[in-house]
Amino acid sequence: NFSVHIIFMCFLSLIGLVAIYKTLQKILPDNSRELYFAVFLMPSVLFWGSGVLKEGLLFFSFGMLLYHFSRFTELFSLWRFLLIGLFIYLTYLSKTYYVIAVVPGLFAWYICVKLNYRKTILIFSATFLLYILLLFNFHYIVPGVNFCEVLYWKQHHFYNLVVFMKAGSIIDIPIIEPNSWSILSHTPRALYTTLFRPFFFESSSSLILMAGFENLLILIIILLSFIYLRKKIEPQKKPLLLFCIFIVILIYTLVGLVTPDLGSIVRYKTPLLPFLVTIFVIVYDKDKFLKNIKTLVPLSLRSKIKKLQRREDAIK
Repeated sequence: NFSVHIIFMCFLSLIGLVAIYKTLQKILPDNSRELYFAVFLMPSVLFWGSGVLKEGLLFFSFGMLLYHFSRFTELFSLWRFLLIGLFIYLTYLSKTYYVIAVVPGLFAWYICVKLNYRKTILIFSATFLLYILLLFNFHYIVPGVNFCEVLYWKQHHFYNLVVFMKAGSIIDIPIIEPNSWSILSHTPRALYTTLFRPFFFESSSSLILMAGFENLLILIIILLSFIYLRKKIEPQKKPLLLFCIFIVILIYTLVGLVTPDLGSIVRYKTPLLPFLVTIFVIVYDKDKFLKNIKTLVPLSLRSKIKKLQRREDAIK
């Protein structure tokens, strides 16, 4: 029964989202409200995470993977290590390329924690560069598995599929060739397409229109975070920040390179929206932002806010 399957899928999806929230909130305790919005209230997360789709399973497996990994970095435990392996396998069954992108980031994060957050940027940069080199030269290690050819044929088959299905949201993306230079040269455009499209003014349906306004909201969040940019980021927050940047760049680039359909782009980028927003939650200066907001609030409204805060404190 389809409705019963939806109930179970929503339950699994919610478990994964709660696990993601608890993992992020433990590292960013001063940003609980922002994280609540980033994890639970993004429109695409609510929509695509609530159906009988891979996204619900991906939220579950990926969320539980991060939850147990964050505890594993603090204290080695055999059963947590086995659980991490299990959820990596479940993530692999849902979307293989997520495991390909996430495992190196987790490895760099673990090394940073064990080195007491020293040389975090160097560790992630070296891991990222070595990983890219490994991907482009993997056919020398395992003959017959060529990363460039895999991307080329993925894009080719996707084009044929959307043309055959007569999708209403086909977009023009550059045709990649099965070589590293072609992929690297088209990477900036692919990343831009996944991050900011569809625009709300190019929407062909109500779903695409909602995604367009969501992208507008993300753009506003990005602009505000740069206006109120934090001068210094605490060492314990840097691995999470760089991990989020690492996986967003890798996965969003892959999606932008091979997907010529806006509807599919919106769906495929949804599982990483909480981590995309978390990047800007970390880098923006909350105190500076609240201080500027207070100067714009009328005095009468400020007194009401103070009364409400006093009531909340009394209740606590």
